[in-house]
Amino acid sequence: IMVFLMISTTAAAYRSDKSHFQNLPDGSQQRSAPLADFSYFSTSIQVAIFSTAYQFSVPVIAEASKNKSKLLEVYGSACAYLFITILVSSLVVSGYLGPEYIEQSCNLNWNDYTGGKGGLNQDGTITGTAWWAKLISYYVVFFPVIDGVSIFSLCAFSLGEILKCFWYGEKVHDLEGDLKQDIVFRLLGCVPQLIGAMFVSDLSVIANYAGIFTVLSYTVCPCLVAIYSSKLLRSFDLPTKTRYHTIFSGEMWGWLIATLGLASIVYMIVLSVVQQ
Repeated sequence: IMVFLMISTTAAAYRSDKSHFQNLPDGSQQRSAPLADFSYFSTSIQVAIFSTAYQFSVPVIAEASKNKSKLLEVYGSACAYLFITILVSSLVVSGYLGPEYIEQSCNLNWNDYTGGKGGLNQDGTITGTAWWAKLISYYVVFFPVIDGVSIFSLCAFSLGEILKCFWYGEKVHDLEGDLKQDIVFRLLGCVPQLIGAMFVSDLSVIANYAGIFTVLSYTVCPCLVAIYSSKLLRSFDLPTKTRYHTIFSGEMWGWLIATLGLASIVYMIVLSVVQQ
């Protein structure tokens, strides 16, 4: 809903001669953004990877799914939807707002959304804005906060399961259905996020630097695990193909993706240091 509102309201503003955002001048032709700005390319990579990093939640969600045969299609569709909506919303919103007026978190621009109605009082407050414009403004501005609650719990659940598996090892299966153990480890899974939030609260900073670790944990490490698993299966004369095997499951692809991931990490670190 948020992405739809951002795209639709921006598209409507494109067609209007009057600015739909109180802090912008009328007309959008003077605020066109460049198609590409490679000076912040490393930041864009990190944010893009971080925004689509949901693989850690796959085991937890899959375990709760009754029909696991359709999980590949479900996650494939979700990934495609994410890429398409992020791409379209980025092009539309940045093209209208332009580099001078767009906020680091672009949803904050909707704090001054008027829908082409209303104006400013002498004290600088917005007046005369339609109720539906206010509703859209509140929803778009506060949605990341609301969404963060669900992400927080999902991260806590996933990290809690990982910690439990690490602590109990092979005996973890004996604890299935143990609510007390689940609560303890899920509470422990909340700790890293809470401590991190005490020192860094700027979402753009978090996304920028978390992207580096996301590349490591979501591209390099899984590829190395897959390569090692294939070699281990062959050492026991077991088939390396599973029901989840695809054309990209070979060791060649694993080495290629791992190498590209390491190269991306080095590139992003160097560029981030230079920009600082």
